Amino acid sequence: MPALFAYEGIGATVVQALKFRDGRRLITPLADAAAAIVRPVDGMVCTWLPTSGRRRRARGFDQSELLARAIARRLTIPAASILRRSPGQAQTGRSRADRAQNVVFRTTRAAVGPLLVIDDVCTTGATIRAAALALEEIGAESVQFVTVARTP
Repeated sequence: MPALFAYEGIGATVVQALKFRDGRRLITPLADAAAAIVRPVDGMVCTWLPTSGRRRRARGFDQSELLARAIARRLTIPAASILRRSPGQAQTGRSRADRAQNVVFRTTRAAVGPLLVIDDVCTTGATIRAAALALEEIGAESVQFVTVARTP
């Protein structure tokens, strides 16, 4: 799974600014960089791994959604909300085992064709695995994930 940065040093700084310091100004350069590493295919739709409703309300935005929509514009593909995070505790600060047990996604519609899924950071891969399972269950033809940062 491609990532723009390792989640350390500058990569951690970028993700933390994006999430916790109203880093919406980072969306443009991050979308430019992410779009450059995506291999778009015919019929591809861009979606994102949504943050929790609580975090979205606190921040006033979902950083993965903003990034996904910006990437979709650059690739001239549609963006669509396909996943919803089921209620539960945040992943931040949880152990690897707890993360694997914690994330469940609901889907908002059937997936047709290939999907590009955007997330801000991948730490253990639990969130991505949960999303991949949910998307597989609704018939996603293929799924390509891209994150801003990934733990080394």
